Order: sequence, then structure tokens, then C-alpha cells
Amino acid sequence: MFRLVRLKPPHGWKAVAWELAIVTLGVVIALAAEQTVEAVQDQNTARQTRTEVTDELNSDLMSMALRQSIQPCIDRRLSELREIVTGWEKTGSFEAPKWVSQSPPIEIELSRYDAALSAGRLALLSDEEQYRMGAVAGRIRKFNEWQFAERVPWGRLRALQSGADALSAQDQATILSALQDASTFDYEVRVNTS
Repeated sequence: MFRLVRLKPPHGWKAVAWELAIVTLGVVIALAAEQTVEAVQDQNTARQTRTEVTDELNSDLMSMALRQSIQPCIDRRLSELREIVTGWEKTGSFEAPKWVSQSPPIEIELSRYDAALSAGRLALLSDEEQYRMGAVAGRIRKFNEWQFAERVPWGRLRALQSGADALSAQDQATILSALQDASTFDYEVRVNTS
């Protein structure tokens, strides 16, 4: 029948154990080296992400500061338009402005932040950095929404350039509403930039 054969390594079991230990140690060293290389790569990616996103956010914040610096001009123009509309309501006439103007469009860019977020590179940063960058990006995004939205009422306000004779009572109501909307968006932008 069957006979059990005992295996005996040619150089003994101590040699097998020694070779197994050497192979195991080699695998452990290789895995540790791989993890070290990955950690260094992650640190480099985190540093690059931090620099790129911070530069982009700082550029956007400088643009918002530019908007804040021209705020007195916007306030003055809204006040002048309010006086025109109030005079129009009282007298039925007004001197048509040559140019109503508008708040200047400020260039805002969040493509690097969005790319880092979608690629998961922001996860390589500390929780505090992720929170601060996310909070700043959220405020910048909101500012951008408001600045685009405020273009619509300013466009309606330009109807004042046509003069009172060319405008109807319905136009007057639309212009009054546009003036209120422009003032509201201006307030939101002002609060957000401060």
C-alpha cells in the first residue's frame, strides 16, 4: 500500500529556516521601500497641490480685493441712479445718463482647486488645510455667482440711457426693481469680500 516518506532537506531544516528567513526579510524590505517611495511621492504631490491651489486662491482673493477697492465708485453710481429714479417718480422726467455703467467683471478661477479636489490630491493635505481651502473656495465661488447675477440688473438699468420719453410705466417698475436687485447683489458681494 502507501508508504509515508519523510522529507529531509539536503542541508537540514536549519538551512531551510535560514533561507526562508532571508526571503521573508527581503520581501519586508522591498515592501517597506515601496511604502517609503509612495510616502515621498505623496509628500511631493501634497506640496505641489498646496502651492498650486494656494496660488490660485490668492489670485482670486486679490481680484476680490480689487472689487473691494472700487466699491466707493459702485456705491456712488448706485446712489446717482437712485436719485434719477426718485426724480423720475416725482416729476415724470429725468435727464438721461450717457452711460449707466455696471460693476466690473472680476476674473475668478477655481480650476486648479476643482481638479485637485476631483483627483483626490486635496486628501493628501491635513484636515485643517482642506477645511481652510474649502472654506475660501466656497466663498470665492459664491462671490463669483453674485457678481455674474448682478450683471442682469445693471443691464436693465441701462434702459435709463434711453430717457424718460422712451420708457413706459412698466419700464419704470422694471428699472426700480433692477435698482433694488443691483443694490442687493452689491451688498452680498460687499459682505462676502470683507
